[in-house]
Amino acid sequence: YGFWGHKVYVGAKYYLRPAQRGFAFGIGVTHAAGEKSMRHLETSIYGNTTESTFRQNPQTNALFAAYKYWSLGKQYNRIYAQLGWSAPLSGGDRITQLSGPRMSNNSIRARGSMAPHGPILAFGFSFGLH
Repeated sequence: YGFWGHKVYVGAKYYLRPAQRGFAFGIGVTHAAGEKSMRHLETSIYGNTTESTFRQNPQTNALFAAYKYWSLGKQYNRIYAQLGWSAPLSGGDRITQLSGPRMSNNSIRARGSMAPHGPILAFGFSFGLH
């Protein structure tokens, strides 16, 4: 769950070394469901701040990433760093206003910029079950 509602991810990784250590490359597709109704104070086209209701439209993205894995401890645990890019596959508007005075272009851009897309930088931990 994130800024754009529930998200699902399907992907594949190619490891350059055995035992899932060292460098890896990955591709995948993500789908964020969005939110059906959100209410926030936004700037209208008239310049005043009013309450607006809008929907976050579903977003589908392709992602490309490079990973670096390191062993942690004596068994199967590991830590990793990820660097990549998420590219939108969805067309159309990222948000749809449902009620309130028309939102300004700056408000629409600001809300839409929260949609999943752009650079990926992550650090993580995974543990093995054997």
